Formats: sequence, structure tokens, C-alpha cells
Amino acid sequence: CVPFLSHPWGEDKFLDKCMQHLGVTRVNEYSLLSETACGEQPAPCGTSKVAFHPFKSIDKYFSCHDYARKYGDVPAERPALPEADQESDPVHFQRRLRKPPSDR
Repeated sequence: CVPFLSHPWGEDKFLDKCMQHLGVTRVNEYSLLSETACGEQPAPCGTSKVAFHPFKSIDKYFSCHDYARKYGDVPAERPALPEADQESDPVHFQRRLRKPPSDR
């Protein structure tokens, strides 16, 4: 996707073009995103949507993030994964990546 970096696109179009270039199948799932270009008002970011777009400043982004964490429609606790799925858990994977090679 490096050749796309020279285009003046935003992150949304860049990611879309990159994924197409990589052969990722696009699936339109309109219930996940709250987007102003789709006639919605993402702020104050407290719905059950998983993404809110666009926020063009750091302050507005974190204001949305904080509101969603505090008032969003999410489970009270993160569901526990069955033992077999522990390896596929992204948090577990990130922790494993941070460990020095000698600790793996």
C-alpha cells in the first residue's frame, strides 16, 4: 500500500484502497459506523455503533472516545474467551508481542 501514501486521501479512502489492493473482500455493514457523510451525527458517540467518523481534531476524537467509553452501549464486562480461543485474543497477542524473545 506504500504507493497510495502519495495520494491526498484521508485515512478512510486510503484504507479502502489499500484493502482492495490486498484483495480483501469488502462487506458493507452499515450498522457499525456512524458517519456524517451518511446523514448521521456521530457525536456524542454513545450509540451501539463501533465506529464514529469523522473527527478531524485530536480533542474531538478523544471527546468522542471518552463519551463512548462512559455512556456507550457495550457489555459491562469483557466476555471471557474459552481456553482454546486465548491465543486468538488480540489483547493476549499484543501482550505476547511486547515480551522480549527470550521470554516467549
